[in-house]
Amino acid sequence: MTGEAAAPRGLIAALDAVRQRPGMYLGPEPDLAKLHDLITGYRLALRMHGLADPDSETLRAFEKSLPRTPACGTVSVIEERARAAGRPALDQFFLDLDAFRECGDTA
Repeated sequence: MTGEAAAPRGLIAALDAVRQRPGMYLGPEPDLAKLHDLITGYRLALRMHGLADPDSETLRAFEKSLPRTPACGTVSVIEERARAAGRPALDQFFLDLDAFRECGDTA
């Protein structure tokens, strides 16, 4: 949006910090639902304070790239992929996000 100040730190940088220290940001039992809540809160805070974060569009594009049905949101899709791969959903999120970022796809 025009006339907005830029966020001091991008969402992708914040997610990288969460990846390095998930317990610090998501509590003693970090999981995908808590990460989803953190991302939602981050987006709402930006909107409330009139800040723009170009990384938000990258994450939106990532979410849209995941196969899902109207009844199945992003968290459910990642949890299902994690179950199929036999890994924690939070790890699956970061693996999927890394793969998406490597493709350079932001649309």
